Amino acid sequence: MSIIYAGAESVILDHEMWMLQHYFLRGEGDHSANKKKKFQMLFDLRTPFLMDGQAEKIASQLEGKEIKSRKRKREHKMMTPQDNHEENHIQEVFAALRLRPEYKEAFCYVPSSDDFRKNNSLIRAMRKRFTEISNITLPVLDESHKNLNIGVQEIVNNKFLLPPNVRYICDDVRNLLSHVSGDQFDIIVMDPPWLNKYVKRRCLAHGNHHGYDMMPVSDILALPVSKILSPKALVVIWCTNNASIMEEFVQGLHKWGVHLVATWYWLKVTRGGEPVTPFVASHGKRPYERLLIASNCEKDKDRIPDGLVICSVPSGIHSHKPPLDELLKRFSSPEPRCLELFCRSLCPGWTCYGLEVVRLNHSFLFEDETL
Repeated sequence: MSIIYAGAESVILDHEMWMLQHYFLRGEGDHSANKKKKFQMLFDLRTPFLMDGQAEKIASQLEGKEIKSRKRKREHKMMTPQDNHEENHIQEVFAALRLRPEYKEAFCYVPSSDDFRKNNSLIRAMRKRFTEISNITLPVLDESHKNLNIGVQEIVNNKFLLPPNVRYICDDVRNLLSHVSGDQFDIIVMDPPWLNKYVKRRCLAHGNHHGYDMMPVSDILALPVSKILSPKALVVIWCTNNASIMEEFVQGLHKWGVHLVATWYWLKVTRGGEPVTPFVASHGKRPYERLLIASNCEKDKDRIPDGLVICSVPSGIHSHKPPLDELLKRFSSPEPRCLELFCRSLCPGWTCYGLEVVRLNHSFLFEDETL
């Protein structure tokens, strides 16, 4: 189970354990005590996200060295009333969660001055290496791995691990009905490529391989989601922080025949349980992401908790979201049919669809790292 604790207002997830359970603790592969898988290194987040200079300053302070204080112009990040309300709610739930024994046990690591000085350099190096290795263009695929054991598939001279009972489709989402027409899903999860000015600037400056193809709200809402929903279905959407984009999107949810029933928050923390960035950060990065929970069933408004805070250590790979399968199934049918759109990693028992559908299943991440 990836769920360490589940309360009325908060949940603790262990993404690393989820991967181990589904890929290595099923009797497949040798996971001996003196070996770690490379993906485990990506979850070894010991300190918050810092600039190297900031990290060095904290390391020196922990060693008792005097640091000359420099006056800096304080930056004030403009926040909307909605932002303030959300952050206050998340901080209140987080404060209560930190008092629980499950939290103290899960996030018991105490970072040293050396940890701050290294500033998660191993994660950054691993992420860079993985990005280089996995940067391939996949062909159009529509295949299934129905075996209950782990499978290996070679695609474009690269090997990928396949979890049990999974269907994986590599194609443009606009071609959705050509693959799943006639199917009905109880749960659909998606992480759309929202329009993003920062990504656009990076692509212009460094090339398209530093970004991804983005979609306007109108194109996302034009997807034929309503045609593949079961009578009592959930649609879960990872959000952008752009308020105007999200307002336009929520107002258009009726095109899918669903309505918003809840907003959840993924709070990202280090191994020591500290938020990866300050809650009110001048550089604009927040330690949490939003999820919208939409439904075509009126009763879900009362049945699904609003404001749920999901706490976990994030992967070092950009936009690698935590597994929600065990959590979402609590609010669905006993054996729901599940689909993930814009997918980059495979989930057992799901239909997974996206142009990078198996990227995070690249064999590089599952090789042993001898300690």
